[in-house]
Amino acid sequence: MIAFYALSRAMLKEFLRDWFTLLFTFFFPLLFVVAYGVHEIAVSADPHALLARVIPLYTWSVAGTGVFGMGMGLVDWRRRHLLRRIRQTPAGIVSVLFSRLAVIVLITSAQSAAFFTVLALPPFRITLGAGWWLCLPLIALGALSFACLGLLIGTRCANDQAGVALANLLITPMALVCGTFFDLRQAPDWIQTTAHMLPLYHVNTAMTAVLAHGAPAAALSTPALSLLAFSTGAALIALYLFRWEKNHPR
Repeated sequence: MIAFYALSRAMLKEFLRDWFTLLFTFFFPLLFVVAYGVHEIAVSADPHALLARVIPLYTWSVAGTGVFGMGMGLVDWRRRHLLRRIRQTPAGIVSVLFSRLAVIVLITSAQSAAFFTVLALPPFRITLGAGWWLCLPLIALGALSFACLGLLIGTRCANDQAGVALANLLITPMALVCGTFFDLRQAPDWIQTTAHMLPLYHVNTAMTAVLAHGAPAAALSTPALSLLAFSTGAALIALYLFRWEKNHPR
């Protein structure tokens, strides 16, 4: 527990000191939400349509937090030989991974609070239904899925350049396929089928169902199980491939 707390604190401080990361985690995603939201208001006054438009933009930022936060963090620590030093302490791989996951969930919570705050302010003034809190467990599961996806990157990438390239190669196509910038219902069938296999689709579906349509908890079982299955599979593969040092065998 001491190792978990120490590592979590160190990671959080590292994140808060990086202004560039803070901008891309909070400012730019909210800027997209406001820009697309204002455009949607000009087209339609339906709050449900507004939520359906801006929710995928928010979840896209959550995906970036999970993938980059886990993946690039491990790549950077391996490059600086911090993982090798941690390995020589009582802290094991479980403490390293769970402490980073805890920080990712904390940052995702802050992103969620900022997102809901923007929706409540002018020009949107969205009043969420009584069951809005049902989307919070799905957001946490989404953060877990994206972190596990980032873990796959962090286990094998040897340097920052390869990590960033692979992370963008995963996040950008996933955002496009899952309807972040367009209505997925207008996409060809093969794109919709592909989207069903990705975690971002299930987070979008669950949040839209709860916030825009007031869906009950029972309607979230399929997205929740899909996210858990994806997280489990990705985590098992990543743990099998994990290595502490660049040239160290598994």
